[in-house]
Amino acid sequence: MRRILVSFFVFLGATLFTFFGYQLWQTQANHEFSDVIQLHESSTIQIVSASKGERLVPEGVVLAEGDVTELYYTYLVHNESEDHLDIYVADAMFTKNNIDYFDEDNLLDFAISVNPLDDTHTTVTVIVRLNMPKTQQQYQLIQGSEASFQLYVERS
Repeated sequence: MRRILVSFFVFLGATLFTFFGYQLWQTQANHEFSDVIQLHESSTIQIVSASKGERLVPEGVVLAEGDVTELYYTYLVHNESEDHLDIYVADAMFTKNNIDYFDEDNLLDFAISVNPLDDTHTTVTVIVRLNMPKTQQQYQLIQGSEASFQLYVERS
């Protein structure tokens, strides 16, 4: 009886360790700074991209090496203290065989998180998910394509 009980707890511990280790692995990202965009003379936005070699796949599919269900993009916005920022994503599209297709079926899902650091710095995190295609045409569109979007930052 003791051997069965010990085996059960070892199995449970290994399962939990694997689950939490996988969750930690999925949320870690190696960030690289890239494009600095001038919004006006006193504001800039700097893009921190997700690590290279990751492939976005819909949630619920079997993951292969390099597959992720979420991509995180973090933007550092330098602004003036009196600015109120309206932030939204638009112009989501898929590029396949050098042809751009707008995401009319909302296959890309975006969640935006805004975190003011101080009076002149704000971080904006965009989480990108891919919804499961419902038709064969949608599946063929996302298969082997590259997704892109534009983040708009407006002052009011």
